[in-house]
Amino acid sequence: MDEDLLQDIDGYLVILGAILKTWSPRQRIAFAAALAERWLPAYRQFAAEEDWGDPDLLQEILEAVWDHVRGKAISPAKVAEYRKAVVKNCPDMDEFDAWQALCACQMLDQTLDCCSRTDPNEVIDLVKKAACAAYDAAAQEEPDDDPESKKRPWRLPGVQREFAHFYQLAQRVYWLIQPDGPAVDALRTSLRN
Repeated sequence: MDEDLLQDIDGYLVILGAILKTWSPRQRIAFAAALAERWLPAYRQFAAEEDWGDPDLLQEILEAVWDHVRGKAISPAKVAEYRKAVVKNCPDMDEFDAWQALCACQMLDQTLDCCSRTDPNEVIDLVKKAACAAYDAAAQEEPDDDPESKKRPWRLPGVQREFAHFYQLAQRVYWLIQPDGPAVDALRTSLRN
């Protein structure tokens, strides 16, 4: 792997795009769904602290996405309904300081959009957008008091951890050859470890 490409999010997206091109449609959606699953607890924490939003509904929507990965397709009408629900439950940054919760909603929305697309390039672009939202969420884990970190956000420890997670996840999804129930369950269990 070209180490020069791993110096920022743009290089990471080049590598991710190349990987995604080799995967099946369901593997691509599984990768995006796993990103959303990783960050949904940030939304749940925000909702509990602010007494706002519906994390259980977002979890239910994510479950439908995982069912889609297993082969039980979500209808276009249901995707549209779910996307409206995600937008309705997305925190308004004028009202809340909840960047990670917002990013979790973005990841889930991009993943849902993947479920209604048939063009591989559109799906790849949506998965890359979900990855960018995960990157943004990770960058927000760091304190704002370091001006150097603003110049090189990809060097922040939280972002480095997220990049490491991206690569571990890519390895796990690569082996999701037959995304049936047990294989998807095993992938999801591995996300918790």
